[in-house]
Amino acid sequence: MEKNVPSSSAAARELSGIPGTIVKITAIAMSCYQLYIGYFPTPISIRHRATHLLFAFILLFMLYPFKKDADRGRKGLGVGDWVLVALVVGALGYTILFAWRILNDRLPFITPLESGEWIAGTLVVLLTLEATRRILGNVLVIVAAVFLAYGLFGNYLPAPFWHKGYPIETILDQLYLSHDGIWGVPLHVTSTYVYLFMMFGAFLTLTGAGDFFTDFAHSVTTRSVGGPAKTAVVASSLMGTLSGSSVGNVMTTGAFTIPMMKQAGYRPSFAGAVEAVASTGGQIVPPVMGAAAFVMVEYTGITYLEIMKHAIIPAFLYYLAVYLMVHMEAVKFNLRMPPGTIAPRTLDVLLSRGYLVIPVFLIIFLLIQGYTPLRGCFVAFWSLIALVLIFNKNRKEILRTFPVGLENAAKLILP
Repeated sequence: MEKNVPSSSAAARELSGIPGTIVKITAIAMSCYQLYIGYFPTPISIRHRATHLLFAFILLFMLYPFKKDADRGRKGLGVGDWVLVALVVGALGYTILFAWRILNDRLPFITPLESGEWIAGTLVVLLTLEATRRILGNVLVIVAAVFLAYGLFGNYLPAPFWHKGYPIETILDQLYLSHDGIWGVPLHVTSTYVYLFMMFGAFLTLTGAGDFFTDFAHSVTTRSVGGPAKTAVVASSLMGTLSGSSVGNVMTTGAFTIPMMKQAGYRPSFAGAVEAVASTGGQIVPPVMGAAAFVMVEYTGITYLEIMKHAIIPAFLYYLAVYLMVHMEAVKFNLRMPPGTIAPRTLDVLLSRGYLVIPVFLIIFLLIQGYTPLRGCFVAFWSLIALVLIFNKNRKEILRTFPVGLENAAKLILP
């Protein structure tokens, strides 16, 4: 089994001691909670989303430093990090505890905010901005801050940008106490569909699906002109069926295909570009597409199965275009596999690890049968575990790395 699944970001710290143990326990607990949500009915919406965010923010503030690269080598946390974790527990713990009142016992924009709601709401907004800055950089935070300032001080602007201005209480009511702010559709999608699908992809990678797709692509393209680059295209497209993460796709297939392309004579820049472009296309390859597909489901009301059907043709055309560009580059410079390259036989690859694709087809079958994406992915996830236990002889290793898969899934969801 593959033990090293790529981290969600190169900026994440490797913690040891008590902080490392807390991260491990929190990540595993988050995945177990999401598995529970995958089968049993979702609790009160704000309570569920706040619980999801509580786990994510604890991990994020522990794994991502205040300044990029500033204390990457440290194995512990600074005082500021512990303070932020405590504020996360306090603010989101309050939200979880009083979710019923927030959702049912008050009139939006009419009932005055209680002191606890003032404090918790302000903290949640500020913590969300800081979490975004740590993991995605300053640009998105600046955009959000500009619009928050516009809501507060729009009455000081000239026409046509002028508006009457909104008090902080109204803005907190919108952002913290309604489903149109922090607890809106994107967080709903992430805390339900996306997490379970990313966990499914993480376990597929952990059980060797990445190597299977790469070996399969290598076996079917090795004899053609431009074989190494075509291997990258085919492997990334196959990996895209189970992972909506472009970064994860690059890290899984690129570690093998990029050196092979350079060895065959491709320019390093072209080799990197092929892998990057091919992996990016994985976000539109059904059945396991990126978060955007589930956001489309929520906003449009169109079923996931219908969106998946309409993604097939664009995905095919995308990869056909990349494949043809690679072929033309290879013909132009007469690039082939390096002499002495031994590729596995396609039949041997399928017979040894072909069972790993059964859960992917099972998701498609269940969706056609009318299952929800959440329930379909839940069933496919446990079918994957069962198949690996049946066909993989090293069962003790599988059981030992099961917590690793749970931990990796939580880290992959953070961005």
